[in-house]
Amino acid sequence: MRSAHLVIALIGVGCVLLAVGIGFAEQSNFTLAPQQSVAVGHYTVTYVGLTNGGWPAYTLYLQGGGRLAAFPPNPLPATCCDYLFQNVSITTTAIAPGGATVAGVITVR
Repeated sequence: MRSAHLVIALIGVGCVLLAVGIGFAEQSNFTLAPQQSVAVGHYTVTYVGLTNGGWPAYTLYLQGGGRLAAFPPNPLPATCCDYLFQNVSITTTAIAPGGATVAGVITVR
């Protein structure tokens, strides 16, 4: 009986820790033209334009620091427009004709 209470208590603590961790995510919706940027958390993302293959290209910078990553990565991800670097994810939800603008969501966990 004592071990059952311990297991229940540990599950409860785990759920609280998970909820607190999820609460610290920062998210920003964006619409960007080429060479425009958006800042989220300690990061800045710049939309570069479309690649020859039609994929949206971005550069990820650490604010006050240097370049961290360029997207799309090589090799390309399994699905278009979902990029991930460590705790930063970039999801492109819309691309205007010719790449004049892109819209999407950036999440920092």
